[in-house]
Amino acid sequence: MAWRATPAQIAEEKYSDVPEMRYWLEDNLGNEPIIWLDEVFADKQVQAAGNLRNFKPLCEGFLKQLGGSVLAYRTITPQMVTAARSNFGAAPMVEVPDRRNFIKIDQQEVLV
Repeated sequence: MAWRATPAQIAEEKYSDVPEMRYWLEDNLGNEPIIWLDEVFADKQVQAAGNLRNFKPLCEGFLKQLGGSVLAYRTITPQMVTAARSNFGAAPMVEVPDRRNFIKIDQQEVLV
């Protein structure tokens, strides 16, 4: 699931427990809406492995359908970090004042 949101909306919805993130998001993402990848899930009873095989087309589809060039998400799952790195290069993960990894995929910065 993904949605279009401003950094202020993302801070309010997802980082109310980390007030520093509001400033970080606005400083690093500006005020324009981005595509926030909110949830990625798999039914492992249907497919036990390889569920992130289509991660790149999933991200590209959300960017196209929701009309954006930047997609971001947070995660504590190593597989979600690896999926971003293997599909979009080493650049997507950035340091943030939060315990979770923050991934930013900017189509203008990476060759998609």
